[in-house]
Amino acid sequence: MAVTGLQRLLAFVDFLKSERISFSISYKGEGSITVDFGLLGVRIEADFYEDYMIFAPFFGDERVSSDEAALAALFRKHGEISYPGTSGV
Repeated sequence: MAVTGLQRLLAFVDFLKSERISFSISYKGEGSITVDFGLLGVRIEADFYEDYMIFAPFFGDERVSSDEAALAALFRKHGEISYPGTSGV
């Protein structure tokens, strides 16, 4: 009997829980459920589909910034979007 996508997802979540690894689960409407979790030095997004699982590791330092000009530049560069900022909110 083949393992279903839900069985694979639940087994993975059970593994993360047994290792005391914090995670979040989200659905982005792409036919998959995403499990986000982090390990030392890497953040990982694992997408579970009915027949398979894929993952994307992010090794950047993912530092936090409050520089809204830098955020606006990211929106322009990666989204071609003009970010108005929150200074007036």
